Amino acid sequence: MKSSSQDLELVQQLYLMQIDLHQVLQSDLLSAQEKRNAKQRAKEFSKLLKKADWRYMGGEDVLESLWETERNLEDKLKVRSK
Repeated sequence: MKSSSQDLELVQQLYLMQIDLHQVLQSDLLSAQEKRNAKQRAKEFSKLLKKADWRYMGGEDVLESLWETERNLEDKLKVRSK
């Protein structure tokens, strides 16, 4: 069983990654390297999001915001990879 400090640290990592991913969403992802990096970060974000305990996020609206970031990034990467 995880401790509450581990849960809080996980949520903090998600918040920091969310900021980074919002920058990716606003960028053009012109190079292949940028696309690979974005895909890797998106995969990492998804894994963390599945592990995170929503009770440490500040509410269901925060969890929904994180899911929305994940969906938006997936959509952008799908569109860009075609």
